[in-house]
Amino acid sequence: MFASQRKRLVAAVSLSLLVLQPMGATAATGDFSYYKAIPGLIVTGGPVLQGSASLSNTSLTFAAQEVGTTSTAQNVTVTNNGTAPLTIFGVSVDQGITHFNQSNDCAVPIAVGMSCAISVAMTPRDSGALFGRVLVGNDGSSGAGAIILTGSGTQDNTPPAASGTVAANTSFGTHIVADIVQQDIVVTNTGVVPLSISAPASAVNSDTGEFTFVSSTCPASLAAAAACLVKVQFHGTSLGTRTGTLHLTTGAGTLTSSLTAVISQGIASIGDIGMDATPVSTGSSKTVQLFNTGNAPLVVSGISLVSGNPPYTLVSNTCGSPIAASQSCSITLGFAPTVAGVQPQGNLLIANNGMSGAVSLAINGTGQALASVTFKDASNVALSSITFPNTSVGLSSSAITVSLTNPGDLPVIFTEPPLTAAAPFSISSTDCTSTLAPSAKCSVSLIFSPIAIQEYSGPSYNLSVNSNGVATPLLLTGTGSGVGVSQVVTSGNANVTFVQKTNGSWVAVGANNAGQLGLGDNTNRNSFTAVPALMGATKVVVAGDTTWARLENGNWMAAGANESGQLGLGNTTNSTSFVAVASLTGAHSVVPGYQHTFARKSNGAWFATGSNAYGQLGLGDNTNRNSFTAVPALGDAPNVRPGIYHTLAQRTDGNWVATGNNAYGQLGLGDNAHRNSFTAVTALNGLSNVVSSGHATFARQLNGNWVAAGYNGDGELGIGTVTSQNTFVAVPLLNGAARVITGGNNTWAQLGNGNWVATGYNAQGQLGIGNTTTKLSFVAVPSLNGATTVAVGFYHVVASTSTGSWVTVGGNSMGQLGLGDVTNRSNFTSLTP
Repeated sequence: MFASQRKRLVAAVSLSLLVLQPMGATAATGDFSYYKAIPGLIVTGGPVLQGSASLSNTSLTFAAQEVGTTSTAQNVTVTNNGTAPLTIFGVSVDQGITHFNQSNDCAVPIAVGMSCAISVAMTPRDSGALFGRVLVGNDGSSGAGAIILTGSGTQDNTPPAASGTVAANTSFGTHIVADIVQQDIVVTNTGVVPLSISAPASAVNSDTGEFTFVSSTCPASLAAAAACLVKVQFHGTSLGTRTGTLHLTTGAGTLTSSLTAVISQGIASIGDIGMDATPVSTGSSKTVQLFNTGNAPLVVSGISLVSGNPPYTLVSNTCGSPIAASQSCSITLGFAPTVAGVQPQGNLLIANNGMSGAVSLAINGTGQALASVTFKDASNVALSSITFPNTSVGLSSSAITVSLTNPGDLPVIFTEPPLTAAAPFSISSTDCTSTLAPSAKCSVSLIFSPIAIQEYSGPSYNLSVNSNGVATPLLLTGTGSGVGVSQVVTSGNANVTFVQKTNGSWVAVGANNAGQLGLGDNTNRNSFTAVPALMGATKVVVAGDTTWARLENGNWMAAGANESGQLGLGNTTNSTSFVAVASLTGAHSVVPGYQHTFARKSNGAWFATGSNAYGQLGLGDNTNRNSFTAVPALGDAPNVRPGIYHTLAQRTDGNWVATGNNAYGQLGLGDNAHRNSFTAVTALNGLSNVVSSGHATFARQLNGNWVAAGYNGDGELGIGTVTSQNTFVAVPLLNGAARVITGGNNTWAQLGNGNWVATGYNAQGQLGIGNTTTKLSFVAVPSLNGATTVAVGFYHVVASTSTGSWVTVGGNSMGQLGLGDVTNRSNFTSLTP
């Protein structure tokens, strides 16, 4: 064969050999007793690949070790120095197994160059020299390995010492004084030999003797691992933490247990009390404190008087709840002597759970002889009552002065204040001081200021004397009367009502959108509200959204809308508060229309300001004015009657003229043309009673019959139609009527018999006939028959009935009825301005 062919043949042939690995050896020689195949060995034409086990130590020597105890472990490292992974088939102690043991982490194949560890420890079971071996079976080329073990066991024959324990600390808990508490304390023999224990009868000590020995179950010799009990008792006698010690003399030495207990309890503490000297047949009281001076809550279970009753009484106390440590409660005692002099001693008993038990309180007092006080008038006549004259609510009566006299032999001792009176009575002045000597007198002045319309009388209104004397009761009586109404003011083009009271004050209600109530804001009022700025005003007039007032000094002021200059202040700014109108100082009168105002100066001349869009100022043009401007055409006319947008005036010769808006014929000139200069109205010549506030004009003829002209769209002329009139027409139903009052779109009249009738717009119930149906002719208003005062506003009416009471009716969306709401009324409703 060729050489190359031989090489290929050799390379292609492999031989598997069975290699036997020794698996055991004799104890003496170490020869293996059997072999096994090594599955990882492959023989080829190339090198053999196989692991190889190498031991870091093949022998271990252990120091002498006490029998039954375990030595410190020693380690042997097994390293694979071969060319393939090494498998450890078993690691075992095959000699000396009763004295040696091993553990290892060689369970998985060991990679080339890697290692595992075998840990060996010795636990001698006998004394003397010890031998052993650890066998390491593996599939490496070096075969199984062995670790030779040598060591020795030692035996200590010294007898074991006795030992025992007792609880280091024993707590008896928290208790109150006199509690008796027992507790068992466990003694345990923790050794292996009996524990001797001496008798413990005198083995308990404490500084205060509060811990004592009771009994014991402990024998003189306590077997190993056995236990017994020593019973100790605690009987506390004082507050705080108490300590003691249990001492036991034993074969293991003196065993001790620290004993502790806490005494926690309240302590009641109270002192004597002396009542102040008190006049006979009167009473006084005094309060005393019950303190808890202990360290725990104190519970009071009962408080009672056990002697001295009367004159002593238990009034009240605050001791119903537990009293915390260092806190207190109060007990109030009453004293009412019936005779003069030192009173018998009383005794108050307070039962409680405190350390000192029930405590008692001695009570002492003295009855004082009575002095006397008598009231007298200016003529030195004894008084039992004073009756003040009827006084208006909100006002005060004149002072009434009376004297206090002391007719007795003892001084009267006053306390502050010496005299008191219940409202609405009050003391305006007094010269009574702290003492009133026998036969002396002092005085007191009293006033009555009622706050309601009612009579004030009865014992609750006695004048009280704060003294040690007996006072003759002085009963104060008086009646508060209503404040009368002097005048009621509104107008046919306004939604406000002003009322002047008999005391000179003014109140107002209703619309305040432009500040016309003069209260400094723009908020409507639905209840009558005081207007302080008007106090003392002699006259108030209203129109539209403005209000005018004349003061006692003759000066005028105004509030409300001023968009057209109707306040005459030189501007067009509204004012929510009353402001002085300097140009009208001393003026005789002010007569406002809806947005224009006429004023008559003290010399009789007329001036005007405000809206002039229709010529209603009578100045020959249609220009508004914001300052009062002279109106020469009026001269010193005695009467001027402004309407909403027109004006009528009576000259000194008795003839009437008119100017302004005439869209509805309200000027009575036979046409509907506006005028900007005063024009004669011949139909009214010589008439003195002419009424005009809305868009209509009424006049009373000399024969007592009435005529009317102007707007009639809601039947306000009362002629049975809704046709407006530009010439004056007769109103037969008013013949003989005493007066006519025009509202917004309605008209009121009082007939000759004193009865009232009304006609016109009634959608808000303002006619007061119980419905909201508009009327085209005058109808009776029975509710007002005999009424003396009727004030007609734009949508509402305020009236005084024949009995003097006040009623109101109509629109109330702005609160103008003064009833506290904004609900309309179609029937007259009682009103208290």
